[in-house]
Amino acid sequence: MTQALPSDADAMRAILDAIPSMVFVVDFDFRILAANRAAAETFGEQARVQLKRLCGEVIHCLRNLESEDGCGTTPFCPNCDLRKAVDAARQQAPLFRRRTSMRLQRDGTERLAHFVVTGAPIQYEGQPRALLILEDVTELIELRQLIPVCSHCRKVRTDDEYWGDLLSYLSKTTNLRFTHGICPECLQKEYPEDASAVIEAARARAKAARQRQTKSKS
Repeated sequence: MTQALPSDADAMRAILDAIPSMVFVVDFDFRILAANRAAAETFGEQARVQLKRLCGEVIHCLRNLESEDGCGTTPFCPNCDLRKAVDAARQQAPLFRRRTSMRLQRDGTERLAHFVVTGAPIQYEGQPRALLILEDVTELIELRQLIPVCSHCRKVRTDDEYWGDLLSYLSKTTNLRFTHGICPECLQKEYPEDASAVIEAARARAKAARQRQTKSKS
């Protein structure tokens, strides 16, 4: 018995469903025309069966829920990286790829999700469309936010297994800048003869500052 070869559409569907990332075909009005299995498993079966809906509705974007008119009408929508990816495809840009963060809400539960967004122009059913791929990197981002700290000396371990002090680590990995002072406990321990006078002077300055703030508000 000869097995019939799959059609081009069936073959393409099989390929898309084999991709673990979420894949959408989107028109330039930001409406979803097709979605793969990963998208349906992540955002619910509506991602596949309720097509022609706006992308923000299907992925449960929190901004979409904050506006009566829905996706595309909030002040945040022009800065949406998903929309930028679709716009880049409309302009025939070869590839758009960017990491983005979005607040999603589904079944009453809100979460912050991190995606790598890829957009590219394609032909779908004879019309120019946008291929939109979302790679969920939320778990990876959250793991990177965990800082390994020694439970004894409080040094921090870097990716190359070097142990250094916390301030140096934060200075290299964030935009934080530090200035130094001394807390009352350390002041009394290190400079006991001067501690009382310094603490009283600091309290007097703080009290004067609060009084100035009160006068400026009245």
